[in-house]
Amino acid sequence: MNSLFVRLLNESISHVDEVSPEDFVCDWIVLNEESEPIAEGTAALNELMREVQEGAQSESFTKTVLFISDALTLFIQTEVPGKSSSQMIKALPFTVESYVSTDIEEMHIARGPVRRGSLVDCVVTEREHLSRIVENFAECGIELTFCSTIGMQVQQEGDGVGVFADTSNIWVRTKDQLAQMDDEAFSEAVDFVVQPSDDTEPQIHIKNFTSTHRSINSIGKSPFVEVEEIQDGLFPYVARNFDFESTINILQGEFSTRDRSALDTKRWMTTGTVALTCLLVYMGAVAGQGIWADIRADALTSEAKDLYESIYGSSPGIRNPATRMRQRIDSTQGEAGSFEFLVNEFSKSVDRTVSSSKIININYRDSQRTLTTDLELTSFEALDRFEKSLNQGPISVKIETAELGGLGVRAKLTLTLEQ
Repeated sequence: MNSLFVRLLNESISHVDEVSPEDFVCDWIVLNEESEPIAEGTAALNELMREVQEGAQSESFTKTVLFISDALTLFIQTEVPGKSSSQMIKALPFTVESYVSTDIEEMHIARGPVRRGSLVDCVVTEREHLSRIVENFAECGIELTFCSTIGMQVQQEGDGVGVFADTSNIWVRTKDQLAQMDDEAFSEAVDFVVQPSDDTEPQIHIKNFTSTHRSINSIGKSPFVEVEEIQDGLFPYVARNFDFESTINILQGEFSTRDRSALDTKRWMTTGTVALTCLLVYMGAVAGQGIWADIRADALTSEAKDLYESIYGSSPGIRNPATRMRQRIDSTQGEAGSFEFLVNEFSKSVDRTVSSSKIININYRDSQRTLTTDLELTSFEALDRFEKSLNQGPISVKIETAELGGLGVRAKLTLTLEQ
């Protein structure tokens, strides 16, 4: 199936408080499975899908990739402490914080692979600006699956320097740095690179896309510089050679397609209610007699197992999902009223106060009328709003633990229904 690539040309307007789809201007190109261009053009975001559908005769795509400006991002390669990958991921925001002047909670961090003993590549951007861009695309019915920058596509090997030179900009990438600059800045930067030493002979590999930069022409005569003239335009070239495996996807955490799908809290709660209902019916069917009861019991057993696994994940070896469910929620008396009330209030508060969340686990103790949940939220401020919202009703909330992780903050809460 075809893939859609979109490049924002004026993403700086994402800094404006009031911005709408018609304000964004995009270049777009559609490629087939062989990475051959089918159609391309330029359009305002609110007209994008109409023009794409008319030009490419396609309404759906396997991937929709967005390129934002490198000026909106900061590339960082940093050493992160930790004995395991999970510890390193938790420590990553504290390491990145030293590179940025803005409050780290206002920044979105997308990371590459995290391995002990290796430097971690990160792309940092302001969460609010990225959110505005993603929301405007969503408003137009466009679900983005991948987000990157032009600079991240510059090929660089070893100690060499990779360069993309377009009509108006130059992108320079070394092993640990990445920058977008103009001709004058490039002239100054390259002087530090092309000077050979006794140990190394630095190599600069330039891909020139109809560039008219004087500095490119002057350094092209150096024995340490290789200039390759590219006939394609910059954007089509980048789209055709896009490497999904090695490129950092900026749409991570709260912005990832997978996590946004998992944030449908109401649907999750509905599934939980249906699971409990089916389990109660199943118990009644088992207690009954007759052929119909036996047949129905077998059907409900299978359905209850499917619903159990939809909530708690795959659990091999479950023989009696009803018993396992009741063990998880510790409700042997069958009093569902308190549980349903707590779950409903929990769901309402999530919808009212939290824009992004992910429920990891949930357990109910009928004897104590308490519901314990592990969930991920975007920030400590979101956790505070959530706690205050629940405390306004007949429910008391206790935050057992809260630490950085997942979407931003991972917390364990205990909700108690007051007597």
